[in-house]
Amino acid sequence: MRQRNEEYFEKLGRFSYLETTENILKGLIYCADCKRPLVRYKNVSHNKKLWYTFICQTHSNDITSCPKKNIREDALIPMLMQAIQTQIELAADMDELVRRVNSSPKHRKRTADLQGRLDSAKKTLKRYNNLYDSLYQNYVDKLMTEQEYITLKSRYRAEAEEAERLIEALTRQQAEESEHTPENRFLTAFGSFKGEDTLTKEMAQALIEHVYVDGSSNIEIVFRYRDEYRALCTYLEGKENGA
Repeated sequence: MRQRNEEYFEKLGRFSYLETTENILKGLIYCADCKRPLVRYKNVSHNKKLWYTFICQTHSNDITSCPKKNIREDALIPMLMQAIQTQIELAADMDELVRRVNSSPKHRKRTADLQGRLDSAKKTLKRYNNLYDSLYQNYVDKLMTEQEYITLKSRYRAEAEEAERLIEALTRQQAEESEHTPENRFLTAFGSFKGEDTLTKEMAQALIEHVYVDGSSNIEIVFRYRDEYRALCTYLEGKENGA
């Protein structure tokens, strides 16, 4: 093994003048068995052709500890790009469907009512905070008794806290509703690369969480924004069923 390694690095040294490309999949490719990241290796043929392979370091260190993994980068990248383009097309179709579903008067009214309640709660909070802040000066100016000051202070603080809880709940509800709109992060993430036909580092890192490679060079792609995608599917299924 040491001899093979020495020969490998000696050969690379002789062809160090060959251009080294960026590893756009860095940190994304994993062994399906040991779950460790695969290592990107530079290879040079006798006719000075350069290519890269991803291998399992666990297997390289001890061939009995993990099945062999060896997949060429120039074979892997087209597979990933094809899968990403499928997701981009899916996102485009779902975006169109969401816009159509959410254009109904019923949906627009529900959205407006939610925003109206939130605006009202914010005004209520501001009002009671202002009242609370002015209490002490009114007390100093003898515009109220000590008992009135204590009573109103407690009341205003309680009303402000209630308004804060309502704002928090409505904001959370609004955030959940945004997952049922074109602002859904699955739609926006994949939609931002619509029309692209070349896999870039930015695209890979933005859309892919992990790629698992097994001993037969089969791959499993784990995309980002899976929860947002499932939430949108559930929402659309509910609309189809009349919910």
